[in-house]
Amino acid sequence: LASLLETVIFEALENGKISNKHELIRKIWAQIDINTSLGITSKFIGLGNLKVYAEIGEKFARFLETFDPNPTKQKQLLSEFYDSFLPGDLPNGQQLLKSAFQQYELALSENDAKKKAELVFFANIQIGLHEQTRLQSEIEGALNAGLGDKAELEKNIRKLLFPKAGWLEAIGAFFRALFNRPNPVEILISRFAQSLNEQTHLFLTNHLMEIKLPNQPIIKLAQDLKAPFPENLKFIQHNDLNNLLTSIDPSPNSTAMSGALDWTNLKERVHFITDFFRCYQETLDLFQAPFKKDEMERLLARTFTNT
Repeated sequence: LASLLETVIFEALENGKISNKHELIRKIWAQIDINTSLGITSKFIGLGNLKVYAEIGEKFARFLETFDPNPTKQKQLLSEFYDSFLPGDLPNGQQLLKSAFQQYELALSENDAKKKAELVFFANIQIGLHEQTRLQSEIEGALNAGLGDKAELEKNIRKLLFPKAGWLEAIGAFFRALFNRPNPVEILISRFAQSLNEQTHLFLTNHLMEIKLPNQPIIKLAQDLKAPFPENLKFIQHNDLNNLLTSIDPSPNSTAMSGALDWTNLKERVHFITDFFRCYQETLDLFQAPFKKDEMERLLARTFTNT
């Protein structure tokens, strides 16, 4: 990045656009505040989680309410529950989410341990795929929050390079972009903004994205998973589940390449989540209460803080 920025500045100097190189470099680097990025990113991710819980949490609550000792009544409640899903595919439809709960229903009456495990896994990754697709724009916004997207970065850098650019320069830049004929400085600005954007995504994914499970080492989302698949999920027999895995898991029956280096990349994210669900589905520690009694009391009283 530093080398590329030097090249941008050099080209601008050669074209007579700027005179104070060191001051300009200082101002450009001042735009990059990782601490601010981390804080804003955390906030956006929290808002995204609320969006997921509002949709999927409500469905789980309703699903639990469909169970009734009277088979006829339960059938009616399930029918009404499935009718509540929006028809159609993603991003606005809920067909994938509906299918997930149908797999859960089948799993409840399945006596074969392997078949039951595969049905639950099928449901889990359908829900994961649904929520991650729905949250794509929020996740991109979260990881771009501190710097802006590539277009915003280019705009801010141009302002620093050409603070006195008038309307003629703006019109010229517009038509150069329209006909895809950027000048050398604009090409370098674009490359720098793209590189900075990508490096920021990698940094935030590597330093911010992690999961803590009970009695397990911290799991870094940017790193390949190390846990083995449970016996019931080492090899998959369910045809529809296999078909889905073929489309979303580029390393079948393995955690190789499961780390999501850039959390804004939907394919990388879904690959990680798929293998994560598969590795830990039968981990009994996950049935532990997530909060202690006093923590639950504080949560219910809305007095919980980060301390």
